[in-house]
Amino acid sequence: MVSLLGGSGAAADALRRHFGDDVADLVAAVTNPQRDPARDKAEQYAEHVTAAIADRRVFLVKLTDFVDNAGSLKYLADDAKRLKLAAKYAPLVPIFVRAADDHRHELGLPPEGLSAIENHLHSIAEQTRS
Repeated sequence: MVSLLGGSGAAADALRRHFGDDVADLVAAVTNPQRDPARDKAEQYAEHVTAAIADRRVFLVKLTDFVDNAGSLKYLADDAKRLKLAAKYAPLVPIFVRAADDHRHELGLPPEGLSAIENHLHSIAEQTRS
């Protein structure tokens, strides 16, 4: 969202002014940081996701995005694109599984909600298995 608004501090300030600190902080947490070109792209993304989802609120937002993106791989007709994205998402599945387990008591979800998270992550694991 910040990148859509120009990726500047002014965009983050506008979010904070219009939607408050909580929303601005959530958007900042799920926004991918600048990458170090000298480091592995996938490793940096995994580190970002791991750090971001340590906060249970960010976990729910990032999980929703992950389930939407990674969970739809089976519908991609382009095999090359599907394989590339599967390779990107596969290492994130265990990260999300651990975070779901870590946050399960704080999320306030009924057993069906927790089960749905587990089922989505299992499905994504199957789709990204090479």
